[in-house]
Amino acid sequence: MFPLTVDPRNRRVRSSAIRLRRPRLVSGAVAPVGRRGFTLGRMMAGLALVSAIGTAIVFSIKSRSGLGNGTEDVLTAAVEVGRFVNEVVEAGEVESSSNVEVRCEVQSRNSNGSAILEIVAEGTYVQKGDLLARLDDSALQSELLQQQIACNSSETLAVQAKNELEANRLALQEYESGTFRQEVELQESLVFVAEENLRRAEEYLRYSERLAVRGYVTEIQLEADKFAVEKARKELDVANSKLEVLKTYNKRRMLNRLQADIRIAESKLQSLENSHTLDLSKLENLKQQLEKCVIRAPAAGQVVYANDARTRNSSGDIVIAEGRLVRERQIMFRLPDPKRMQVMAKINESRIERVKPGMTAKLTLDALSDMVLEGTVRTVSDFPLPSVNVYNTTKEYAAIVEIHVPPHAVRPGMTAEVAIQIEQMDDVLQVPLQAVFERDRRHFCLLQHDGDELELREVQLGPVNEKFAVIRTGLNSEDHVVLNPRTHEDDFSYPAVAPETATAAKPPASKTPASESKTVAHPESNPQVSGGAG
Repeated sequence: MFPLTVDPRNRRVRSSAIRLRRPRLVSGAVAPVGRRGFTLGRMMAGLALVSAIGTAIVFSIKSRSGLGNGTEDVLTAAVEVGRFVNEVVEAGEVESSSNVEVRCEVQSRNSNGSAILEIVAEGTYVQKGDLLARLDDSALQSELLQQQIACNSSETLAVQAKNELEANRLALQEYESGTFRQEVELQESLVFVAEENLRRAEEYLRYSERLAVRGYVTEIQLEADKFAVEKARKELDVANSKLEVLKTYNKRRMLNRLQADIRIAESKLQSLENSHTLDLSKLENLKQQLEKCVIRAPAAGQVVYANDARTRNSSGDIVIAEGRLVRERQIMFRLPDPKRMQVMAKINESRIERVKPGMTAKLTLDALSDMVLEGTVRTVSDFPLPSVNVYNTTKEYAAIVEIHVPPHAVRPGMTAEVAIQIEQMDDVLQVPLQAVFERDRRHFCLLQHDGDELELREVQLGPVNEKFAVIRTGLNSEDHVVLNPRTHEDDFSYPAVAPETATAAKPPASKTPASESKTVAHPESNPQVSGGAG
């Protein structure tokens, strides 16, 4: 955009030569470039640019040493009117926006997880049901054997409790229909015998009393007969009391005890049956876990390991490989949809506030360097990505850029360079960034005229990117600016700044529109502007 011309006669830069009283060594300056992917085309272009400017500097030095007249060469560039684009350029990785994720469903039997014994090669095309990986199931096999023993033991206890319950129920029926009736009949027979003994004792006493009146029975015998009557009466009372206690209290007590035994047996049986059911459930779960140790493809597609930056561990190691441990619910594979691709760009924390969803982006893949793809920023993460190095304190945020119509050659895992367009302006004056330098919080440019004279001119900057700066006032399209102004800045005197001018040049922060502070880089806060060409 800013060509340099070389005189074939003395091989000296002609577009910007000027004579000064104090000769200095001319330093060439190259506009800083944004971070790009390390493609062969860009590397060759950068080498060519450095070689051209280095050659111009060498030619300038040789011409000055040959002339010996105190002249000094300067590099100039014309002020151009064109399109200005402010971009955030970051690296990213291609992935599919529509993935069939395959997770590890084996429950961790310890804190480390399950080891991968066998795994299909990454990039393999598989069909539904094909083997993807096989996990270590030795611990599950041992636990399955122990659980089968536990199931048999709990089943035995449940059968015993069931038999005990049936026995208690039979005991209740036996007491109500047999034992109690026998005891009542036995006690009733005792009452009948006691009544008969009382009747006989009373009759024998009456007979003895008649004999005593006639003098045939002594008083001692008569007292003995009376005692026999009282004894028979007491025995009858005892028999009746036992019969009443048997019917009223003993029956209730035995019924309560037998019914309680039944309820206890029922509870015990239910507890043992639940325990047996739980053991059977654990056994079935272990069988399912053993089946899940063999991971198969849920759908057809190309196998991609889940080894991206969001799934790696804190040390940055690869987590999906033979011998590695995987935890429950960890993503192991992705079967991507090649028709829906996106790039996960890692945005530096110093630039994340400038990136918003909906912004357009241009993408260049290292594997397809001759092709520029278009995309749109869909989401911007609110939280930084996990750091792969504990000593790295720089934070990066994920920005998902959807690729418009991805080519068939685009594959997940490819390295991409994402240029997100923050701001663009048409038909504006712009100069290389190294042509602007700062002095006393003001910005200046050096202009070269046809008479080999240099002029110092103050400019007002607009938006600034990594290469160019927009000039709002101070220059026009016919001017030529010096690319190495730092070499000559001490040759000029700078006008003092009036207090009211300084105050007006620095408006309060509260009056600055929020939208402008987000989309336009302020020149005073940009280190590339204040640095100049050096």
